[in-house]
Amino acid sequence: MYLRVFDDGRPTTKYFSLQALERADSKGMLTSIDAAFDKEFQIDAQTWKEKLVGFGADGAAVNFGQRQGVSAKLRADIPHLVSVHCVAHRLELAIKHALEQCKYFKEIEDFLVNIFKFYKNSPLNWSNLQLAGETTNVKVYKPSNVLGTRWIGHHERAIINITKNYSAMFTHLDQVTITGQSIDAKNKAKGFCRKLQFYRFTKSLYVMMDIYTVLSRLSLMFQKNDSSVETVDTCFQAALSNLRELRENPGPREMEFNNHITIDNDDIKFLDVTCRAERGGTLTQQEYDEMVNRDKMTLIQNTIDQLEVRFTSFSDNQVLNGCKVINQRNWPIDNVGDLLEYGQIEIQQLITHFQDLLIRRSCKINDIPLEWRQLKLILRDTAITQPHLTYLDFWQRLLRHMPEEFVNILTLVKIVLLIPIHTSECERGFSIMGKIKTDWRSSLTTEKLNELLRIKLLGQPLHKFNPQPAIMTWWNAVGVHEDQILAIWTTCTNESDTDTDL
Repeated sequence: MYLRVFDDGRPTTKYFSLQALERADSKGMLTSIDAAFDKEFQIDAQTWKEKLVGFGADGAAVNFGQRQGVSAKLRADIPHLVSVHCVAHRLELAIKHALEQCKYFKEIEDFLVNIFKFYKNSPLNWSNLQLAGETTNVKVYKPSNVLGTRWIGHHERAIINITKNYSAMFTHLDQVTITGQSIDAKNKAKGFCRKLQFYRFTKSLYVMMDIYTVLSRLSLMFQKNDSSVETVDTCFQAALSNLRELRENPGPREMEFNNHITIDNDDIKFLDVTCRAERGGTLTQQEYDEMVNRDKMTLIQNTIDQLEVRFTSFSDNQVLNGCKVINQRNWPIDNVGDLLEYGQIEIQQLITHFQDLLIRRSCKINDIPLEWRQLKLILRDTAITQPHLTYLDFWQRLLRHMPEEFVNILTLVKIVLLIPIHTSECERGFSIMGKIKTDWRSSLTTEKLNELLRIKLLGQPLHKFNPQPAIMTWWNAVGVHEDQILAIWTTCTNESDTDTDL
């Protein structure tokens, strides 16, 4: 579990607790959440629920089931709760479903999986690929895995590595078809060689890389610790614009492919590799360019459609949509009259939604609209003179000190900034937990694992860590005597001397 809290006037997501589930359902999860707050902060369920603003998780039914999900049960006690299905997971699902509708690009994904296994499962193949790289003066990159729970960035990296390795990989695979140690290896290498010679397939790799670059950049924006609701629509619209541009014009990677194409005695060559027609057909560059372009347009349109379907809730939800008004880059700063009226309706909707929470925080809700008008005028100069400021940097200065004359509107701003949009920090925590709790540590208890995760995720860097308090705690707790320590030190010193002499 992670909590999104304010630290030095800035929202941040931090590790909270690890709890064992008695039952893998919403009731079991809520029981574990109660136990975590009781253990870590010694507060009861009513107290933490009164402070809760939002709930973020992946799209599993146990989290977002309409009747029995964790979100539904929390909203029964917390009417103002804003529940958000992780935007990074939404993006991954959109890409997955878009690919399923494009058979040819799905073949590329299968190729990436198989070529990864070909080199991962055979040290000899990997070693010979490196030798081929030295022969062709190509720096070789290890093929990447695209299987499992991985963000779109892993898929992009896998394609990039294939394109960088192209010449060396084709040279090596061509050798394996002749000198391979087994029939299976020869057949696999032959299939890979044929794929890499297909004009349509290789160009589709580069086209796919253009598309994945846009989507990977969007995914990285969604995964940032300081990302908030206000960033979703901005980044989303920018990605859609870039995808539409790719649909109409060649991307940088596609143009790179085109620049490497040469014609030699009617043979079409890519990086000195002669291209072949698929399924015994006749290779006509123009016809294959048209086929690749149709495939590209289909994939991009499917991706746009999937993204719009999965992110509609952000524009349809009044609360989430209203959060955009606190982003100073959306303010009409050139016109004072428009600036005064900007966001008044949305702020009123936010006040209505979070009214009970604002009242518990001793806010004067009737003063918020007036404070909003005044605050925009005061911050207008900052928005004009420092347009490079992110919205978090923009608000951090005020939220550090919470000036009394704007305490009501700033409390609402804090609530908005605390709404979670992704679970990327939690996913990274899972990854770190897997490195700590290995098969060799099968007896590691949940409590001890929780402590180790806390040290890893929240602990200071080694160069800032002062071990003295921990040493004194250990010294006083176990009652170790000085002569025992000296004996241990002497033993270690002697062993060290012996090793040096040897």
